[in-house]
Amino acid sequence: MEDDERLRRAYLRVLAGEAEAEMRLEPGAAGSGGSSSMRYARMVRTLREMIANKGLPRNANERGFFVATAEARLQSGEKRGEKSGAESGDKSGEKSGAESGEEIGEESGEKSSTIAQKNESGKGDDNDESSSDGTQRGGFHSVCSLRGLVWKALLGLARPGAVRVSEYLALVGRGPSSDADKIAIDVVRTFNSNAEFISSAPPNALARVLNAYTHARGNAKGCYVQSMSLLLAPFMLSMPEADAYFAFSAFLETHAPRYVREQYAGVHDGFRLLEAALEQTDRELYVHLTDAHEMSPELYAFSIVSTLNVVVPPLQDTVKLWDIVIAFGAHWGGVLFTLARLVNSSALLRDDDARRATLGARAKPLFTRELEAGLNMSADAAIASAARLAQRLPADLRRAILLHPIVPLPPT
Repeated sequence: MEDDERLRRAYLRVLAGEAEAEMRLEPGAAGSGGSSSMRYARMVRTLREMIANKGLPRNANERGFFVATAEARLQSGEKRGEKSGAESGDKSGEKSGAESGEEIGEESGEKSSTIAQKNESGKGDDNDESSSDGTQRGGFHSVCSLRGLVWKALLGLARPGAVRVSEYLALVGRGPSSDADKIAIDVVRTFNSNAEFISSAPPNALARVLNAYTHARGNAKGCYVQSMSLLLAPFMLSMPEADAYFAFSAFLETHAPRYVREQYAGVHDGFRLLEAALEQTDRELYVHLTDAHEMSPELYAFSIVSTLNVVVPPLQDTVKLWDIVIAFGAHWGGVLFTLARLVNSSALLRDDDARRATLGARAKPLFTRELEAGLNMSADAAIASAARLAQRLPADLRRAILLHPIVPLPPT
């Protein structure tokens, strides 16, 4: 599409221009003025503004609001991420990457060796240039897609040395984690009918990353939760395996910590906020679901909210939603895109007779599967609709939606 091509060219200009100095050179070595950290901040802001130009409100002041709130929301999260990265580095040094032949790392042994050799020769590190056409490439190889480079920049991973392959290999070398059995069950079900995804990220690759993540966080049983295999999928489709590990870890730490901790505390807050937003934007549908059928989002929207809309196929389209999620926050994936799908299909969801003809008689007109399938709404349409609906919400509700993936809601 024309908009996608314009955004792609914009990405390339940034990555080839201002971003080049920051992404390819050591801090302070770039020739342009200003400190390294200031140039990096400008680059990230530029990327966010370019993404805003594609799908967010066209008014410059409104786009500025989303950019500013995203930066304010992430400020404390980025500091936590730096601390977490340092801690995981200390832990990962306890064992050598040479152990990667053990159980979960058996298949990765050869690939790990290849990646390490490429890094030593300077050809396989995280700063490799993307393909000129921006095609998506995942797996355990040296090329990061254009989208992957941009996502890494937005997550603070574009600086040299941010992706530490030896650290990742050391974690892989620890073998199965305490949650390995749960991980093994989930990875074989993750987009298992998507041939492109499976070729980029087979189940054993997903398992390596998720077990490594669990080890890095202390290997306590229950560190892994079911939605993680799906949340990892966009990263595995868009970048090499080690890059995906660090991007996935940074994303959970800075964007959505409460969606994977405290028994899905952020997800449950998201349900409350989705219901409140639906009442504000489509009162008829809200009454139909809550009063006529006593249905809450926990019943019909758990998978789509908990996975930040990743569950909606095809993944190759859904990653467009994640341009917004990574640039502006997980609240877009958890609440606003789901709200857009519900409101867009309001007439169908309120027509019980039509639904019974399609689904047969049911006590409650559940539409979980249809919602998981996206309710026939493309990513581009969901972005545009969510941006319009967000502007109709009261300021206090919009702020609560913005913060809920990282900050608990006040008691009701």
